[in-house]
Amino acid sequence: MASTDGTAAIAGRTSLRDVMARLRGDRPVFHSEADLQHGFARVLWELAPALMLTNEPSLWTPPRHANQRTRDHDFRIHQGRELGGTLLWAEGAYEPNTCSLRGTYRVDWQPYSEQEGPGGEFRYLAVSVGPLPAGAPDASTHL
Repeated sequence: MASTDGTAAIAGRTSLRDVMARLRGDRPVFHSEADLQHGFARVLWELAPALMLTNEPSLWTPPRHANQRTRDHDFRIHQGRELGGTLLWAEGAYEPNTCSLRGTYRVDWQPYSEQEGPGGEFRYLAVSVGPLPAGAPDASTHL
């Protein structure tokens, strides 16, 4: 599908070129598939509300040790999670990843399709994010 400028698009409107440029600028190296997917989702939400489609169950499955803090603890998007307030990467140790949310967002993964073999379950996550009100801070840190 093409975006409004005629280039390849995601969700019918967000330029793939813009998404990739933003990813390269924000995080030139991703340390895991989940890390890439978190970054990709953040960029999409910043550029235009969209959805995430994955067959990676660790994204929708709550962690076994929920009380154990990890660098991405605030950014986890497992089923039933509610995101809101200020999200800190590594409890604030890496400020460029800090993200302040204007609202509260419930994470509700939905079935998408089942394929044969390992990794065949696909789910999607759609979270609506409204436009920034006039005079609001930069969209790169506030969603």
